[in-house]
Amino acid sequence: MYPCYLKTRHQWKIIGKHTDRSTITEEDMLPAKSIIQNYKVVLVAVQNDYDLYLLEVLLAGKFKTKWNSFRTH
Repeated sequence: MYPCYLKTRHQWKIIGKHTDRSTITEEDMLPAKSIIQNYKVVLVAVQNDYDLYLLEVLLAGKFKTKWNSFRTH
């Protein structure tokens, strides 16, 4: 799923709107897209698998992320 769809669906659930996939249009996702376009990305090479697993969990906890999908889990 696209991050902008997930963010829009989450916002709609907060305000009580119906969040069926067919009800969210491209135009509805524009505010989420503009936010996502301003994101910065950092790539960190971690050689040890154990360190990678721990780093993923620690970062998810620190930044209180909602929509994670880790390759390793």
